[in-house]
Amino acid sequence: MINLKKILAYIVIFILLFQESIQRMVSLSIIDCFDELFIVFLSLAALARFFQRKSLKMTNIILLFLMLMFLIFGSLSLVLNSSVIISRYIESSFLAIKCFLLIIDVSILGFNDDDKKMFLETMNNIGVLCVIIGIFNFIFPSLYSKIFPFAIVTRRFGFVSVTSLFYHTGRFGWFMLFLSLMNYTLYKKDINPKSKKFFIMFGLCSMLSFRTKVISSIIIILIINTVITKKIEMKKIITSLIAVFIVFILFKDVIINTYDLYFNDSTDSVSARQSLLDNSYEIMKDYFPLGVGFGKYGSWYARIYYSEYYYKYHMTNVYGLSPSGAYFATDTFWSAIFGESGVLGSICYISFIIYMFRLLKKNITLEKSIKAATISFSLFVLIQSIIESFGEPSFNSPPQNIFLALVVGAGLYECINKNEVVS
Repeated sequence: MINLKKILAYIVIFILLFQESIQRMVSLSIIDCFDELFIVFLSLAALARFFQRKSLKMTNIILLFLMLMFLIFGSLSLVLNSSVIISRYIESSFLAIKCFLLIIDVSILGFNDDDKKMFLETMNNIGVLCVIIGIFNFIFPSLYSKIFPFAIVTRRFGFVSVTSLFYHTGRFGWFMLFLSLMNYTLYKKDINPKSKKFFIMFGLCSMLSFRTKVISSIIIILIINTVITKKIEMKKIITSLIAVFIVFILFKDVIINTYDLYFNDSTDSVSARQSLLDNSYEIMKDYFPLGVGFGKYGSWYARIYYSEYYYKYHMTNVYGLSPSGAYFATDTFWSAIFGESGVLGSICYISFIIYMFRLLKKNITLEKSIKAATISFSLFVLIQSIIESFGEPSFNSPPQNIFLALVVGAGLYECINKNEVVS
């Protein structure tokens, strides 16, 4: 029999993952806003669940409070310090909170074990397809470009940075590492006998992106995984240290080159990333304790509606930030949080992340079950997103933000409702 639920899962996940690529092949407005519609749908479902139960868990209330305070401070910053255009405000404020909103939605709704297994199967199957096309991309880059003209093909140190079905190589690296972490937790919890092979395969493929964020995530997650475990084993520590050493040696030039490019000011010109970060600190001081408001600094809408603050802080001559070519205006994430919501908003945003991290870490267990695997995977994904946030807007850029929210939200649900069964 045809499993309509599984078919729908494949369609929804495929569109969410490759939304950017599909947009460049098919001009449909519904594709352009598919992730937003998905969040709105789950928000309505969470609202319906609230009215059904007429109560919220304390953790949900705390997360909702922190998100609303961040929204309030970013909105006040806009009203008090900048010009307000309602349509732009709605767009930019929703962009700022949509990841947190989806996390709260999923932490209220939860997923049953069958839905989780279907999600895992779907992601692995799509992942294998991406690996096959990725290898083709790596070996035959010219032919790949003719078949997939929407993708950006770049080279690092003489090698092709794999893009596969994604629009950008960074998305491929993120997805492969995401799947590697997913299968690592399944392997450690004895959920799926194939997970060890998938974990290794996806982990190796993630390195074909040659992205510093991916390499850094692998190194840091290896270290943190050793530290947070409930049972310290010398064998595990030595294995992790050897793996960290090997990865660092193999990709040392990538890491050093990226650091020099973004953060070493020994040259006469400052990078777009450094300029955005430096001036976000200036904005926090100049407009203390607020910022300049949503859509006004370091974010997507500050780029497409070119913010007046780029003129004020003399950023228009920085390469990648000019009015006619602001290509690197969203290459950072925290500069937007600092600049747009100020000190107060930044405290709320960081507190939201810390609260989730501590709750997930507290509930890590050696128990071998799909619930325990969900919590472990959630913590790894949150760490991955935090690391990537220093190089791109991982908390508000699709598809990372959607899958971060789905996984972390599911992990939080398990922490909040330990003895409940999701129907």
